Amino acid sequence: MSHGNRFVMGDWNAVCDGCGREFKASQLRKDWQGFMMCDRDWEPRHPQDFVRGAKLVTAPAWTRPEPAPIYVNVSNPWVYPEDAGWTTDPNRPIPTPAPTTPPVGAYTGATAGLAVTGVAITGTP
Repeated sequence: MSHGNRFVMGDWNAVCDGCGREFKASQLRKDWQGFMMCDRDWEPRHPQDFVRGAKLVTAPAWTRPEPAPIYVNVSNPWVYPEDAGWTTDPNRPIPTPAPTTPPVGAYTGATAGLAVTGVAITGTP
């Protein structure tokens, strides 16, 4: 026997989207997916569908500003940094250091001798 084949004033016959049986429209209710279901087939939406993840904070807690660039004169590596013209201004011309002379008594390569198998070879005639 079908549930929907009787006359009820202001109601109409409808089919359950879950089981396919006939019911009066007042006996069906809409589920969370939009289907019209009878009481036996109707089910609430699962609570896990409403769970939201925690917002991930990607920014660090604190930061430092980026330091200004330091321009270094590298034309003469034998001068001390305070003489090399350190600057943070890219438009400031870097001074060219004066040519340095070696200290007195330093090796210059022109007067040194070389011994090869017991024979002395010098750079001067």
